[in-house]
Amino acid sequence: MNLKALVSATAVLATLTVAGCGSAVDISAGRSGAVVLTKDNFASTMSTASSRAGSVHISGVFRVQGQALTLRADESMGGTSFKDAQATMTMTLPGKGAVELRLVGGVLYIHGPQLGLSQQAGRPWVKVDLTDPTNPLGQMFSKITDNMDPSKLADAFKSITKLSRVGPENIDGLQSTHYRVSVDTSRLGSLLGLPAGGPSAALPKTLTYNVWVDADNRPVQLSMINPHFTIQLQFSRWGEQVHVVAPPASQVSEISI
Repeated sequence: MNLKALVSATAVLATLTVAGCGSAVDISAGRSGAVVLTKDNFASTMSTASSRAGSVHISGVFRVQGQALTLRADESMGGTSFKDAQATMTMTLPGKGAVELRLVGGVLYIHGPQLGLSQQAGRPWVKVDLTDPTNPLGQMFSKITDNMDPSKLADAFKSITKLSRVGPENIDGLQSTHYRVSVDTSRLGSLLGLPAGGPSAALPKTLTYNVWVDADNRPVQLSMINPHFTIQLQFSRWGEQVHVVAPPASQVSEISI
């Protein structure tokens, strides 16, 4: 159960962080907002716009089977790899309370004594090196991050069956454009190189997202509601400086798996 909580927390952080990493591609007119979004360029255009901003604040909630996981995060995509990214996140896990996570140099630091991660006395933080090939958790999440770089994100959205422009909307005082995106989940596994019968096999046949983007085609808000789970995320403070510092070594324990 403790490992499951750790995996869930790390997966969320890895997904949010690496989705913004990667080299930007050229966009006509030098401004991503000049691009007309279609189902073929939807993911790649948003990925490029996010990469150009370099950093973002994210808040949101995930609801599964009546339980809610909330989060607030600041992340800087840094260079062109996961190891260059920085992020800090506070999560509230169902039945566990608040957990703090910091990602620096490819290492995830977790402050959550209630998770029972075998911290040493006086060392409340535990660390997981996500780039260590000998670390089973590092191997697991390096695969997650490999599948969440912009090129893989674009591959995933090749399964879009329908993209509808709903129209302009005001989100917390920011003028944005609302899109409705339908995705064929039966193709996700093969497009992302996942094994047959993996997590994507348990998804509904079609997922529909509502996505709001700003004038530069950066996401402002995302929601997805279905009978199995819901996701609601808000994105703001694009381009603001983010600086994350690892906890002092004297307060850090090696995780016991």
